[in-house]
Amino acid sequence: MFTPSLSLLVPSSSARAHSRLLIASLTASFLFASCSKPKIESEPGGPPRPESSPSAQSPAAQSPSAQSPSAQSPSAQSAAPSSAPPEGTEPSAEPGGAPPGEEPALQGEPPAEGTEEDPGQGGEPSVEAPEATAPAAPLKLRVYVPPSLGKTFRELALKYATVSPDVTVDVVADDLYETLRRMGDEGGDVLVAEGWGAYEAARAASVVRSDGVTVVGFLPIGVSVSGAVRGEVSAVTQLSGRRIGLPDGRVSTAPDAARRLLARAKLEKVQEVVIPGNPSSALRDGTIDAYVSWGTLADAGVPLDVPVALEELLPIPAGLTAFTKNDAAANAFLTWLTTDVARETFGCQSAIALPAEGRRKCPTVIPIRLPEPRRQAGVVSLNGRVGLFGGDAGGRRLASIVWVDLTAFGVSTALATLDAPAAGVTAEWVPSSKAVYLFGGETAEGLSDAVQRYEPATDTLQVLPLRMPVKRHAMTGAVAHDKVFLFGGIDESGAASAEIHVFDPASGTTATLTATLPAPRARMARAPGNDGTLLLLGGDEGNTALPSADVVEFDASARAVRRSTLRLDVPRSAAAVVPWKGGWLVAGGFTTGGLSDQVLVMSAQGEHRFLDVSLPEGLAEAAVAELGATDSGGAESGGAVLLLGGITRDRVDARLIRLPE
Repeated sequence: MFTPSLSLLVPSSSARAHSRLLIASLTASFLFASCSKPKIESEPGGPPRPESSPSAQSPAAQSPSAQSPSAQSPSAQSAAPSSAPPEGTEPSAEPGGAPPGEEPALQGEPPAEGTEEDPGQGGEPSVEAPEATAPAAPLKLRVYVPPSLGKTFRELALKYATVSPDVTVDVVADDLYETLRRMGDEGGDVLVAEGWGAYEAARAASVVRSDGVTVVGFLPIGVSVSGAVRGEVSAVTQLSGRRIGLPDGRVSTAPDAARRLLARAKLEKVQEVVIPGNPSSALRDGTIDAYVSWGTLADAGVPLDVPVALEELLPIPAGLTAFTKNDAAANAFLTWLTTDVARETFGCQSAIALPAEGRRKCPTVIPIRLPEPRRQAGVVSLNGRVGLFGGDAGGRRLASIVWVDLTAFGVSTALATLDAPAAGVTAEWVPSSKAVYLFGGETAEGLSDAVQRYEPATDTLQVLPLRMPVKRHAMTGAVAHDKVFLFGGIDESGAASAEIHVFDPASGTTATLTATLPAPRARMARAPGNDGTLLLLGGDEGNTALPSADVVEFDASARAVRRSTLRLDVPRSAAAVVPWKGGWLVAGGFTTGGLSDQVLVMSAQGEHRFLDVSLPEGLAEAAVAELGATDSGGAESGGAVLLLGGITRDRVDARLIRLPE
């Protein structure tokens, strides 16, 4: 009996050409996105989509390598001797290959029904078939990794061969952009990435699958010094006055982490040198004295120990590519990467860190930004996208509407704008009206009582003839029973309010409820409760800006308010809150001790615990969305969380920060 030999199947020429076109367009727009305002194309029932990148027509997308024989499946280029095909069977499209539209036949298959093999009836002597005991060729898995993980994964491939001798792991180490191009041409099975930002770029280019993604480890921030200064530098704190190399920020999130390390180490007179090419060469030829990035460069420099207080850990996601035909073998390899044997290799190579008590995991800063720094924006989640309405850019109010695609991570600016630049606008999506309603806000002329309606399908905005009962900004909104409820906010005196207002889109009327909040509050976070109620968390008193730890429950059916038995760990306002694994995840916010960088998980029973992931720095007033959320109140539980914009200690932010799952 023959043992089949499996070969890696890659896409056809036309499929590879289509993949390269997607990769050239999507990765270029993702990795090298500018802050220009593209023309918007609308689609029925959804927000405007980013305009297609002109790079989709680049010469790279039309590369003749799509027709190169090297891209063909190995099994299609080497056919074993066989008998003639049965009568009526069409010839293969390629010598020795399968007929068009069919998979190649495995070697050693029995002859098709209706054919004869009878060497004993006269004529020329027949040639005997090869022995059936020939060993099968090992299955080959192609695994793409970033350069920082190349050495480690080659060692892992050798160890994996001892536990799975029937599988050969081919490790390809290259930067993200070249990896995506190569996968489009050559196929592959597994992609390993530095952080979720890189993995989302691959997802946007449609070269990885959404299922089967595993965090296989964490990559630490690393410092490598050149051999020329090794005798003078034995600790990170001795790098003052040195030339420090950093990666190119367009293709890596490491520069932000590197600068945080340099700031925490209190280094002086450091000369930062951005290295767009090979950092190993820069260390060898003396262009730089040290290099700071994710992982280390042991092949070119000498790694320094990084104190725990300065260290950050970046998630390393790994998952199946869109081209793999070896699901079972690829998933088995991913599972093995989380075993003790693999983790021992991680530790020996000093390239992948094992999470430990007190070690700080760092979220991914997505390598695209909002068109302007933005805080206090109205926000809605709709069909896998987040819309930001108005906001403050650091003393300059905004009228623009920005959409962020949570699947492809494209950023687009709508043609429509708010009636006037405003911060603190409350935005709510009403499904029955297929529109976003905008309430109040703070303009250059003062507080507003305007009600505006924006239709994503047509990208149009109108100011409605009705007005809110009062002028407010920094209210918290929620939709229930096709009505919009507005809680608290800041009034014209600068104080917080305890009032609750309701807007009915069907009748076009607004009213003030008899029920009020237990205390005046502004900048509260909102989240759905587990019992069908609405939770309002924290907030502050406006003028005094004293935050609260209270959690308030609102029953929309009874229009009743009560103080919950739940409480935040500390008083917080303007925090980011989403449902998470049966409880709630609370990130950042203003506290009595200043801006928080902590990520708190509060259970339904009121228990508190902190994740070993913290924000890159203290952050408040950021828009928040959960990947996979379908509308403003329907976030899935336990997914990845994205923070957009906000305010840090020294600036208004334009970053997109993805917390690890």
